Amino acid sequence: MCTGPWTFPGCEAVAVVHTNLSNHEVDPPDLQLMVLPTGISVDGCVHLRKALGISDTLWNEYFSPLLGQPVVSLMPVLLHPKSVGEVLLRSSNPEDPPLIQPNYLTHPQDVETLYHGIELVKKLLRTKPMLELGARLNDKPLPGCESFPFDSKGYWECYIRHLTLTSYHPAGTCRMGPTCDLEAVVNPNLM
Repeated sequence: MCTGPWTFPGCEAVAVVHTNLSNHEVDPPDLQLMVLPTGISVDGCVHLRKALGISDTLWNEYFSPLLGQPVVSLMPVLLHPKSVGEVLLRSSNPEDPPLIQPNYLTHPQDVETLYHGIELVKKLLRTKPMLELGARLNDKPLPGCESFPFDSKGYWECYIRHLTLTSYHPAGTCRMGPTCDLEAVVNPNLM
């Protein structure tokens, strides 16, 4: 039998949902909920902490108290970000790498959609099966968000801005240049 962090698919359940910020009649779902039967604290900070770029301070103050406890991750995922990044030339030297500014969470609706995802997680935690399991949120204040009352909207917006990451879902494979007909693959906004 195989063991270790890469021997399970990671995400055991997925749901896609509409928040009340999207038009259910014409828009695709704007939020995904991923359920992982693990958390950053489960592997003793060997793999997940490094992969997610968790600092020593954040690890020591927020995640390490969870060592040895059963942990599940319920993660809201923004499916259609409204924030727009940019790729700029660093210089006139084509050998210089570009300047990439993703501008994550610069559009307020992106934060609002993720906040709705946290509200969905809280709603799931209030269901009978979850209550019977003793499921609960980590109510230790996230470092950097201690000035907000726990579970307030301000707290969760702070949490989102401090602990959100990309899963590298957005990707493209169209080669740009004279051999690629961009109009056939993407529109002028690269969508």
